[in-house]
Amino acid sequence: MTTKRSDFGSLTDRTGEPRNANPDRLLSTGVHVWVRAEAAEVPGLLAAWHQTADGWWGRVITVTDGQPTETLIRGDLLRKT
Repeated sequence: MTTKRSDFGSLTDRTGEPRNANPDRLLSTGVHVWVRAEAAEVPGLLAAWHQTADGWWGRVITVTDGQPTETLIRGDLLRKT
């Protein structure tokens, strides 16, 4: 593979995205979790962990009315089944 150089800097420099800025920690397999929501818990599938200045967040897939939704949810609202 050939490395391409530019007088304008790297692609990362040009897009303004910092390197390794809060990369997700993908899980090799999903983990079944309970998501605390309002007055109940709903089932979900934890796909990855994401770290921010506020702490750890889970990338969770839930299903509502037959439609899957991926959401970042605070780690303290997740409970492993």
